[in-house]
Amino acid sequence: MVELSVRLLLSGLLVFIAGVLGVPAFPIAFKIGMMQVALAMFHNRLEARSLRTPAMAALLAGADSLLITLTLAAIPNALGIYSLVALAPIIIAAAKHRANPFLMAPIAAASIVGAHMAHHEWKLPPNEILIQSLLFLAIGSLVKPMKIQREIVIERVEEPTREEIDLSPIVLEAENQILELRESYRQMCDAYRVLYRKSNKDRVAAIIAEARGGYFRLCEKIVEASSARGCVLYLASQYGDSFVVSGGAGELSEAQLTEAFPIRAKQSIALIREQADACSQTLEPAYPSANIILTIENKVIGLLTVLADDRDRLFEAMEALEPTAALVSTMVHEEQRIGSMERRLTETEILYTVVATADGGLTRAEIASRVAREFQAVLQLEHLAIHAIEADDDVVLAQEGRDMLLLDSMKFEHGRGVEGWISSGCGEICLIDARSNDMLPSELIIKERVGSCVILPIGSESNPVGYISAASGRIAGIDMSDVETLRAAAAELSRLLSRRERPNEESDGILSPKQFIERVARVEGVMITLLPLQIKDLEQKYGKPAMAHAMRTVMLRIRPHVPYGALMCRHPDGMFMVYLPGASREAATEWANEVSSKTPSAGIRTPDGSQKIPLQLRVKVAALDPRTSPQINQLLAAS
Repeated sequence: MVELSVRLLLSGLLVFIAGVLGVPAFPIAFKIGMMQVALAMFHNRLEARSLRTPAMAALLAGADSLLITLTLAAIPNALGIYSLVALAPIIIAAAKHRANPFLMAPIAAASIVGAHMAHHEWKLPPNEILIQSLLFLAIGSLVKPMKIQREIVIERVEEPTREEIDLSPIVLEAENQILELRESYRQMCDAYRVLYRKSNKDRVAAIIAEARGGYFRLCEKIVEASSARGCVLYLASQYGDSFVVSGGAGELSEAQLTEAFPIRAKQSIALIREQADACSQTLEPAYPSANIILTIENKVIGLLTVLADDRDRLFEAMEALEPTAALVSTMVHEEQRIGSMERRLTETEILYTVVATADGGLTRAEIASRVAREFQAVLQLEHLAIHAIEADDDVVLAQEGRDMLLLDSMKFEHGRGVEGWISSGCGEICLIDARSNDMLPSELIIKERVGSCVILPIGSESNPVGYISAASGRIAGIDMSDVETLRAAAAELSRLLSRRERPNEESDGILSPKQFIERVARVEGVMITLLPLQIKDLEQKYGKPAMAHAMRTVMLRIRPHVPYGALMCRHPDGMFMVYLPGASREAATEWANEVSSKTPSAGIRTPDGSQKIPLQLRVKVAALDPRTSPQINQLLAAS
């Protein structure tokens, strides 16, 4: 800033002197002053931006020398006397900015000659001017740039000892910063894990939710979602003492697909998990496994055993599947509800068909074939057969699934096969674990892969007319509800097969109204009418399909209580009619009240099992003499 002020002051002084004295000429002095001002501003900008390098300083010094020689040339005889003044910028640039004088001297020499020629009509200068320019060249070649001497002073400072320096604040601050950094990193890792688990849970749940079509399809989706080696689904048996294999997928052994876990369902979840881990590891010790407990409303309904190739993959699979345990439990519970509904519908429909076949429209083989086909599918049995016993001969009426001679292979106290069974009392045989019982030979169990089986007599145990044999490849694969369904089928099939032993006896099934009235007109007896109450209101509330199912269920439940030789019919108006030939009014009234009180109390539900239908029956009892009573004609007209 000082240099700029000095340059501006000199420029103004030159113009002022030229204006007062007329030397040099004012126009020339003004032009030189303006160039000096511009050059001063340029100097200042370079200095502000630290761009005045030695080369740039040499060029600017040459420009300053040119302006000085121009000013001296404008004054008469001044250039020859004071030309050495033009060396001042060169000396300053060499001293201050380390510019090379050898580069600046030719410019200064040329400026002396050029300034003289510019004021003398561009004529060659006299010898004294030329000598001065040569002198400038000689001085420039002899002068060297000044070197800056730098003195480096090294002072030895004694370092303080560790005891003299108090580092505790610095160390404390550093430790706090490290702790904050660790905490931030931990929070970031936790946030990442939460986000990963949430996204992975949604992905796994989306894959599992696509499972449709039974337990095995559900297991396939679980293996796909978790990348596990395999998984097995166990459901709690209705006996309450084991968990039975219901589905599986992946690389599983034969034992894993058939063996049940001998674990009671009514105990703590921790104890169930501990026992399940021990059982699964015993079945397949070569691969690590873990179990997920499936619960609905704090009730254990099943287990999901997951297997992996190593511990790390098992941990990854469990981390993916454990958050979806509630979803899997809900899907399993829904599958159980649907299966139970299909079981009830099939049982009602098929058994009603058996009962209603009183006119001989279908042969017993055709009815037995339909019963075996429908029940084998809905109960998921590997074998289901219906046999008739005729003159100690075993006749197969129908068979579905694998061909097994279960009863023929069994040994009893009084023999083997059908004869040994009849000699032993023809009782029910229910082997929950066929492998732990010696009734069946081990060769048959291994060859046919029998895990559980049942033999149910058709007819009375003292004089059976046939039997039902059923088998599952899974231990405890035939549950309590399956046995009850097969017992109901055996009870109805007993009437069908008994007609073969009594060929002259008329049908005693559920008769059509016309058949019923024709049979009633032959003998004196008591007519019992069971009329469902508020049937129209119930149809509006639950629907006609649900009420049709309920009416069939009522008829099937009344049927076992009908005395031998009685007639039964369902009237088109919805009421049930039972005719007791030769019975007294008092006995018929007692029987009717007992049936009407027991039948609705059993709990008739809609086909899906979600609602209970409060069906009540009103009883009417009337003694009837077909020869004199006009009610026969009324019944005929109503039918």
